[in-house]
Amino acid sequence: MIRCLLDDPAFRIDLELDGICRIARTANGFSDTGACVRAHELVADVVRELPPRGGAVFDVRLAPPRNDPEFETVVLNLNARMFRPFAKVAFLVRSAAGKLHVRRLTSKVAAAVEVFEDEAAALAWLRAPG
Repeated sequence: MIRCLLDDPAFRIDLELDGICRIARTANGFSDTGACVRAHELVADVVRELPPRGGAVFDVRLAPPRNDPEFETVVLNLNARMFRPFAKVAFLVRSAAGKLHVRRLTSKVAAAVEVFEDEAAALAWLRAPG
């Protein structure tokens, strides 16, 4: 059974039976920087309530592409809070460019971060010991 922790226009967060937290970005864009900040803060608040756990999948495949400076500042400032409860975070992206973008935006996260285009590979990495 999957437990839904958040279902809003920007993000959905599910806690799966095996303990993996799945954070999925929706296809909805943000109306302004404030909406982007509020959405990411909400994710950080929800996962903060979780006990420390092994891994999370952060699926950004549906997210509208963004690389503007305002967005990057928001994400860089909030990534550490969003991923604090996790030892490992597997990002799911659509492209090689997405991989490079995520690597740049997660360079200061304490968790081990890997970026994948293949969901099965991401889950296998999360479930592997160490």
